[in-house]
Amino acid sequence: MKAAVYYGIENVKVEEREKPVPGPKDVIVKNMCAGICGTDINAYYHGGEAYGILPDHIFGHEMAGVVVEVGQEVKDIPVGTRCFVNPVTIKAPGSAPAIQIADMAGAFGEYVRVENAEIVDNIFPLPDNVSFEEAAIIEPFNVGNCAVNKGRAKAGENA
Repeated sequence: MKAAVYYGIENVKVEEREKPVPGPKDVIVKNMCAGICGTDINAYYHGGEAYGILPDHIFGHEMAGVVVEVGQEVKDIPVGTRCFVNPVTIKAPGSAPAIQIADMAGAFGEYVRVENAEIVDNIFPLPDNVSFEEAAIIEPFNVGNCAVNKGRAKAGENA
């Protein structure tokens, strides 16, 4: 598969990588749309280590796609499911620091493996009227919404 791989400041290469293989509880999602986050841009210009993006890794975390393979123990996520992938829960907890799990989720690769795939944990099915482009901005929209909620903004206040 083709993937954008981070190698350091102003050094990203598109290259061939092995297509991921699902484990028994995993699904493989074909990325249909990925967003470029401010985190990705800062990593490109200033270095990725502070952002959890390490050299020789596929990065990107804003994505939407279609399930193309399922592990033998996955029962409720059929092939063909259009979905948003939660980058925070894409890998098993404790497999890496949380910032690395999210920021190197693999959105800049053609395919991504979602470990321990579960509906409403790391796979969110999309209604037919939601485009992949719209779904790819769910993650940044959620970050902004969370900030608004934590800030407890009131009508008429400036932010």
